[in-house]
Amino acid sequence: MASQQEQERAYAHSDHRLWSAVVVLSLVGVGVTAYLSYNHYFGGEVACLGGGGCEAVQQSRYSSVLGVPVALLGLGYYGASLVFGILGRLRPTAGTYGTYGLLTPLYFAMSLTAALFSWYLTMLQASVIRAYCVWCLTSAACASILFALSIALLWRWLRA
Repeated sequence: MASQQEQERAYAHSDHRLWSAVVVLSLVGVGVTAYLSYNHYFGGEVACLGGGGCEAVQQSRYSSVLGVPVALLGLGYYGASLVFGILGRLRPTAGTYGTYGLLTPLYFAMSLTAALFSWYLTMLQASVIRAYCVWCLTSAACASILFALSIALLWRWLRA
């Protein structure tokens, strides 16, 4: 039977793997949204890798919220997610409070918001715009997986 200390060490190691996955997916999201943000501000056609709907989505009225490009909002989210992931990796153990105490529930709230917004935008692509942007779908997939990771992290945090 494993000692309490061995169980805590294994628990923390598992947390570190989840936070590492957050870092990797956040980097993918940063890359996608940085590309789309750059394209928005400096022009040019979006390299659409499948189907050709990228321009229709990027030119639609849904590509901005209050004048801010959705890609730039995504870049802010993925940048913040990257910071959370790095902080999560630095956290000494899963049950540590203090400086890192609210890291996990805050990350859950942020990733829930991002996932819901991504799903809304994906629904708009399907039902209103009737075109798909592979970059946007990649971002939505990243946001969805990050949300799933945040659920696992929150579950572990609640049980710590």
